[in-house]
Amino acid sequence: MIFFHLAIISLLSTLWSFCLGVTAMPCMPCQASHRRATALDQMLPPRGLYSPKITNPTNESLWTVGSDVTVTWDLRDMLKNTTNPKGTILLGYLEDGSDEEHLNIKHPLASGFDIKEGFVTFKCPKVDSRKDYIVVLFGDSGNRSPTFTIQK
Repeated sequence: MIFFHLAIISLLSTLWSFCLGVTAMPCMPCQASHRRATALDQMLPPRGLYSPKITNPTNESLWTVGSDVTVTWDLRDMLKNTTNPKGTILLGYLEDGSDEEHLNIKHPLASGFDIKEGFVTFKCPKVDSRKDYIVVLFGDSGNRSPTFTIQK
């Protein structure tokens, strides 16, 4: 009976550590590399994380609302054991040169595409004109593009 109680206490302790780790990590998955390890991370087998460099858009890119646009990324360092080949791209912006990403997580630009393709094309959404937009690519890991412009 004592072993049962010890097992329950150990399980609760592990769950508590996991909850603390989850709440202490950065709020955006694209900052996953800066997240501190949790008890759950230590229990899981190693995963092949893939964080490709976005090659388009660039700082010089100009998207026009309603036009077809393409996001591309570099496949040269893609791991064979990438654990999640399905991607999602979100639009966001960096306000006043800060590093805080204002991502529109409710309306992905594209999702469910194969990140092994190296690109995805979609319609530029109806958004306000700005010069500090970013796109973030999620799959196995996440990253963001340089800032670029969208105009109406």
